[in-house]
Amino acid sequence: MPACHRRRHSTTCTTPGGGSSVGWTSGIPRLRIAIEYEGDHHRERAHFRQDVARLNDLRAAGWVVLRFTADDVLRHPARVVAQVAQAIRERLQPPGHQRR
Repeated sequence: MPACHRRRHSTTCTTPGGGSSVGWTSGIPRLRIAIEYEGDHHRERAHFRQDVARLNDLRAAGWVVLRFTADDVLRHPARVVAQVAQAIRERLQPPGHQRR
């Protein structure tokens, strides 16, 4: 499991092999699920570039990244919960197990 450190509004983990540190808004490190809240500032060019690099690092390290906007969280909370629950179920299935 990666070394992770919780901060006030995010979590940061070091990728396997001591690689770069990557962070996200919330998540479940044991299952390698990152949950991102994408505020309006993520549309700015600098933030967007950082986000793309960070998300690619997480993906390369075997993480599932779920990204949500304010609209998702405020207008469709049940859908957000369902998507997080689905990611958890998928991660808890044994390797090679086929969903029906």
